[in-house]
Amino acid sequence: MMHKHLSIILLLLISLCFIHSLPDDSLLSYFYGSEIITPVTDKIPKPIPLSCVNQQKSWITATILSLVLGGFGADRFYLGFISNGFLKLILGCLVLSFTCLRCCFSFSIDASTLNGKRKVTWLFFNGSVVFISFLQFALWLMDFILIMGNLIRDSNQCPMTYN
Repeated sequence: MMHKHLSIILLLLISLCFIHSLPDDSLLSYFYGSEIITPVTDKIPKPIPLSCVNQQKSWITATILSLVLGGFGADRFYLGFISNGFLKLILGCLVLSFTCLRCCFSFSIDASTLNGKRKVTWLFFNGSVVFISFLQFALWLMDFILIMGNLIRDSNQCPMTYN
């Protein structure tokens, strides 16, 4: 019993030493985010709008959707950006179908035997697949970084919640 009280007291002392070793701004930033009250700015953190109460999207769900199905726009659909999600869905389906076509025809086509016009068509098709794949990857990476950093709000301009 005495060891239990002693360990609790020791834990409190260590946490107090850690908290007192932090500058005041970093402690406020930890609890209130990047918009903290400082003597220089005298800014007060903005409260959540009343329209966002019980309407916030989950950051965890958005992150998992972006990681797993972000190439098909699931993260954008979840956050309420339907047109952006539809664009990413079309790009994802194009990349998937073009990649399957490219793989199927690559085994049956010998590029050295193609004549000039067919060779140009084949090179244009492969270049298009690479370009659309890069575009989809760039959109996915941009959305993933925005969601991971909680730098994006949903379509109602509500911030995401961490639960």
